[in-house]
Amino acid sequence: MEKRKISITECADTISESLKKGVFLTTKAGDKVNSMVIGWGHIGRIWERPVFITYVRDCRYTYEMLEKNPEFTVNVPISKPDRNAFMICGTKSGREMDKMNGSGLPAKEAGQSMTFAEAEVTLVCRKLFAQELKT
Repeated sequence: MEKRKISITECADTISESLKKGVFLTTKAGDKVNSMVIGWGHIGRIWERPVFITYVRDCRYTYEMLEKNPEFTVNVPISKPDRNAFMICGTKSGREMDKMNGSGLPAKEAGQSMTFAEAEVTLVCRKLFAQELKT
C-alpha cells in the first residue's frame, strides 16, 4: 500500500473511532520491535503542534523501549483488523516473545520506529512530555 503524508486533522475522526476497537502503538529500540494494543488516546494541538496523547504504564515493556527511543508509531488498521495480531499484541509481553513475528505483522521502518502494511493510517510520533500519573 502506498503511503502519503496527511494532516492529523484529516484522520482525527478515523483514529478516534478506531481507538474504540483498538490500535497498535509500536516502538523500536536497537534491533527490538514491540507493538501493544491501545484503546485510549487523544488527538489535538499543544504548543501549536499536532499531538497524539497516550498513556503507557511504567511496568510495560513498551515503556522501557520508549525510554531508549522516544519515537513511536500509532498504527490504525481500518478495513479488516487481524484478530490474531490484536490477541497477541494485546495479551503477550514483548519481554517474552517477538510479537511482530508471532502476530504475523510484517514490520517496516517508519522514521525511527516501525509500522506494518495492514495499518492504513500511521502516525509517526515522538515523546514530547512524560509524567507519572498518581492514582
